[in-house]
Amino acid sequence: MKSLIIVESFTKTKTIKKYLGDRDVAVTFSGGHIYNLPKDNLGFDTETWQINYVPTNLNIIKNIKELAKNADIIYLAADPDLEGEAIAHSLYKCLQSIIKGKVCHRITFNEITKNAVINALENPRTIDMDRVNAQETRRIVDRLIGYKVSPVLWSKFNKNYLSAGRVQIAGLIICINQRNRIINKEIIPYWTIDGTFSIRKDLSIQGTLNVYDDAKAKDTKDTKDTKDTKDTKDTKDTKDTTKETKRKLIEYKIRDVEIVKKILNNLSINTKYKISYETHIRNVSPPPPYTTTTLQQDAYNKCRFNSKITMKLAQDLYEHGHITYMRTDSTSIAEDAKKMILSYIKETYDTPETVYSKYRTYKTKIANAQEAHEAVRITNPKYKTVSFEGSTKSHEKLYDLIWDRTLASLMTDTVYNDLHMKLECGSDSSIGSEYIFCSTKSFLKEIGFHILYSEKLNTDNLEDFLNIIKESNQTAISKEYSSQGTIDNIPSLYNEVQLIKELEKEGIGRPSTYSSIIDKLLEKKYVEIGTNPQQEYEIECFKKKNNKKLLNELIISTKKINLGGKQKDLLVPTELGLEVIKYIYEIFPYLCDLKFTSKMEDELDKIINASITKDVILKDLYTKIINSVNTTSAANINVSVSGGGGNTKEKKTGIITTRYGVCYYNKESDKYTNIEPYLKWKQITKEGLTDRDITFISSLPKPIEYLGKKYNINLGKFGIYLKDNKNNNHKLDKKLWDTYCFS
Repeated sequence: MKSLIIVESFTKTKTIKKYLGDRDVAVTFSGGHIYNLPKDNLGFDTETWQINYVPTNLNIIKNIKELAKNADIIYLAADPDLEGEAIAHSLYKCLQSIIKGKVCHRITFNEITKNAVINALENPRTIDMDRVNAQETRRIVDRLIGYKVSPVLWSKFNKNYLSAGRVQIAGLIICINQRNRIINKEIIPYWTIDGTFSIRKDLSIQGTLNVYDDAKAKDTKDTKDTKDTKDTKDTKDTKDTTKETKRKLIEYKIRDVEIVKKILNNLSINTKYKISYETHIRNVSPPPPYTTTTLQQDAYNKCRFNSKITMKLAQDLYEHGHITYMRTDSTSIAEDAKKMILSYIKETYDTPETVYSKYRTYKTKIANAQEAHEAVRITNPKYKTVSFEGSTKSHEKLYDLIWDRTLASLMTDTVYNDLHMKLECGSDSSIGSEYIFCSTKSFLKEIGFHILYSEKLNTDNLEDFLNIIKESNQTAISKEYSSQGTIDNIPSLYNEVQLIKELEKEGIGRPSTYSSIIDKLLEKKYVEIGTNPQQEYEIECFKKKNNKKLLNELIISTKKINLGGKQKDLLVPTELGLEVIKYIYEIFPYLCDLKFTSKMEDELDKIINASITKDVILKDLYTKIINSVNTTSAANINVSVSGGGGNTKEKKTGIITTRYGVCYYNKESDKYTNIEPYLKWKQITKEGLTDRDITFISSLPKPIEYLGKKYNINLGKFGIYLKDNKNNNHKLDKKLWDTYCFS
């Protein structure tokens, strides 16, 4: 009997044909969805919620129908996610008139390997209509919000390119919330005190000043000599409490610079410290196999691939049979795959003395995880590298990450012997017995899963190090003290992968949509790639060195801290993004609630589990949105004009926001002047423009006389410049901008 397999992409057809050999099977592709919602209307009935699909590619549909006519058995092999289930259903409806009297099955495979494909053919199923309904509900919700909310934005901002997607709004709000944290963050400096201690001439250790947790509060408030404070009533009370509660040493973060100076002045170079120590075993477990988001994060951090590139590379690897399906929020590995991987680890790494393989089970911890398939993993550990038609070094780099992570997830822990040392002067010390320098040194005990990685691990021997300490009578001599000031918990804007991580943490969106959400935010100019707000903060630093001329003299210096950091790949909310969210919050406050978006994913879960119907969800949302839209009449919408936007409102001369930024529009000449460089020069926003600014901008090009010649002042993308009567451009020294612009 002749069979037809319909997959989503052309590349898969070649891979699957190779596996099926001489079987009488045709393999074709749909190119994703063969039907979609219409572009010019809502596309569904708001009473019955029936969708009115339109074909996306008539040639592909024609080809599929022709092949189906000649087939006895048809396999709908779209991807194993909700989108794939919906595609399979649309294929079934497309072929309904042809497949009467034929056999039609739904099959899925999480990896494109020979065994997986044959196993799928031998274990077909029917289309899961609950999953189809969940996908259609998500599609209707997103279309409903997009088509009903976006026009409200067009009316408000007179820009018909703006959009307001469900997850898009949530992503923008997360970016804005982080921006607000940075703006509202109080700058709180603190200091720690570090010491260098010599055990013998060729060996020193570094320690940080610690304090018992019950003594810290006392010293951050009281600037009296710490030697005197140990006999206060507070300390006695503390001693009584320690009979019940064990005192804990913590790093001493000092908020008062005067306390820092006082402690350092009481510390002396060449002071003898007594070393006491404890050893503890510390196990480091391997990370779980990749989900879509953790793969994107690692690919970005280690290879500098953005999420879009990562997904394209992963798609290629999947379609050529090298990894499992790459859109997933699961961390599980199929049992047969585990056996294969564990067998490879045993053969390759295990020895009679050391076992590296370990059976593990991972549970998905992601909020609203919906996808039922496996983690992103390799399909065969014996292939340490990949090569296929069109493969690149980038494919190899991504595959290396997945290969390492897959094997590591089924290997033993890396085990360390942690040596915790305390360096004390004793109760007669000038700094008091509650102050202790602490140092930790880790010694590798068992390499475990780190055998896969090339990172350098400390291979020093613990016993050798302990012998050195014992030979020194467990004493060390102080050689240097220093205190470097820093700022407490400086937040940062999110980069692409950090935003994806936040979306996932909130249970918002799906692995298949994260990349497109960020693309949309950038495309609509709601965010732009840039840096944190830049601010310099000057802070005092202190040092005492083992120097004959400066012995025990406190050396004071200052350093500048750039609070914004150097990262240039951050998602910076634009003025337009801020205005859009502010307005959406006024009209549709429920759409700005992150819990609303997360709850919607819960509702989709309930549809998948057949515990709720889509009608209930959609009717409730539709009623909310229509009520909100109806309260927004044209009379109470403050309209501002924009270039490149809609033309439904009369354009007026003035400052406007366009898709290209803030502009000055001159109605008489119908000309737009981008004033973003001007705002940057003046370090103001659109709202900060004064009448003086507007007068200058509206005067452009402004005639002036400069160095005895006549020019026109113009505003370009790099700021103010001059143009002569021959239309040649000339630079004007930035120091002179104010003088000539406002004279």
